[in-house]
Amino acid sequence: MNTKVHQVLGKDRINSICDSFLLTEEDKKMVDVILENWENLIGNPIKKMAIAMEITKDVGVSTTKKIIFAITEISFQFLEMQIKNK
Repeated sequence: MNTKVHQVLGKDRINSICDSFLLTEEDKKMVDVILENWENLIGNPIKKMAIAMEITKDVGVSTTKKIIFAITEISFQFLEMQIKNK
């Protein structure tokens, strides 16, 4: 993945966050796809959530929640890194 989030946090940190939410390798792939789809949607949270829900529609509520929580944590850590680097 070559998103800004992947560049700033790195694949290892993103994987670590996903692991903390007990995501499987398949779940992690969905996280990557969501992050890739979100790349150009800054300021459009409704569209972001619609994309996340579409990508996770077949995995069940529990897994969807874990993926959303992981992406939220990834987003917060990305934001923190962006603020620190300014």
